[in-house]
Amino acid sequence: MNTVTRLLICVCCVTLALGCQPAGAVESGEGEASAAAAVPAPLEILAHAPILDGVIEDDQWTVFHSFPAGDSAASISAAWDAGRLYLAADCPETASAVFYLDANADGWLVGADNFEIRTVTSTSAPQVTVLLHNALQAPAAEPSPVVLDARAAFRTVGARTVVELEIPAAPSKGLVYEDGKAIAVGAGICLASDPSKMIPAEPRATLKAFVLKDEIQPVAIEGLKLDIRMKDRKLIAGQTLSLDFHADNTATEPLAYSNFTIGGEPRVADLLNALRVRGGVLQPGKGIKWGFSTGLPETMPLGTFSVLGEMNLEDGRKARVVSSFDVVEPFEAALDTGSGPLVPGAERKIVVSVKNNTNGPVNGTVRLVLPQSLMGGVTKDTLKFSVRSEGSTSRVEFKLRRPADTADGEQTVVAEVEVKGVSRQLESAILLGPVQ
Repeated sequence: MNTVTRLLICVCCVTLALGCQPAGAVESGEGEASAAAAVPAPLEILAHAPILDGVIEDDQWTVFHSFPAGDSAASISAAWDAGRLYLAADCPETASAVFYLDANADGWLVGADNFEIRTVTSTSAPQVTVLLHNALQAPAAEPSPVVLDARAAFRTVGARTVVELEIPAAPSKGLVYEDGKAIAVGAGICLASDPSKMIPAEPRATLKAFVLKDEIQPVAIEGLKLDIRMKDRKLIAGQTLSLDFHADNTATEPLAYSNFTIGGEPRVADLLNALRVRGGVLQPGKGIKWGFSTGLPETMPLGTFSVLGEMNLEDGRKARVVSSFDVVEPFEAALDTGSGPLVPGAERKIVVSVKNNTNGPVNGTVRLVLPQSLMGGVTKDTLKFSVRSEGSTSRVEFKLRRPADTADGEQTVVAEVEVKGVSRQLESAILLGPVQ
């Protein structure tokens, strides 16, 4: 059986009878020693997000926990990429599985970051329920449902079942995945042969901690100097990243290489172009220079990313150079409607400040959207602006005169800022008051 489904997962603070249950409740603090005592084992980010198909590939997952299960054993694996955590169980044929996720690895029922994820695999499609154990709330507090767009898959082949989960980040609930983040996870299963018995009896007491790692280190080889020279290290989505890859032989002997490659680091490998060039020989004191460019998709996430240049030598050694670039918002904007009440007939400056975050000029427009009561209060509702250099700011000023017949009260002013198809909408309140 092989089932993959996209699910809307409801997170709530209630107890649900779903499959088998742990032997007993773990009180606040129990299991904490187990999680804290575990030595965090680095979990390297994957070159690609694992495929959720009920098959665990060794190059896609890292096993961090195992335990006896019936006449065999179960292993628990994890992986992560930008914005998602992946958990998998490879075990004897199961009726259900449960994962306990301590998002800060600070102990079960410490804080509000304790998640219980239950799956039923004895049906045609995975049934998934997530419970949030919030130790900061009173026991009688009403559940706080949260919808997570998640995916689950399971497959049973012969006497083995694989369960895979994809859990998206939810910062408001403490689910954050980033380099250096410590997370603790425990798991338990209920075998198909005895669906009422949890193995191990209390998974929450056996949480295992690991640390998410996103480290791509350069690799040096004596006599070979690699370099990446980027034309612009600060870009916005949709722009082109251009660079030159340099490889110089600083040794006294020729260096034969089988190939060299240029491409994005694992998190963005699928978003950027990749280049592979056949080998040759670098003579002493000589080098090569190779141009490379790749367009950034419009959906490129914001953040700092790396480009890798790797040269594989004929003798089996590999050299690597790493160079980073930033994907930023093209601009920042703020709306200032002034302070104090605006009296009938009075005039006030409405100011939109636009800051340039890129190395090139930023040109755009600001459109002021006024409430009905203030319509006609400005002579021109759309103005152009230009911010030439990175870090500089342009002020776009509108003069607003309050019509004499408008009623007092608070009104909302909206400013729409647009730069090369990227738009931001700003809102601010303005108080219309009486003449003193």
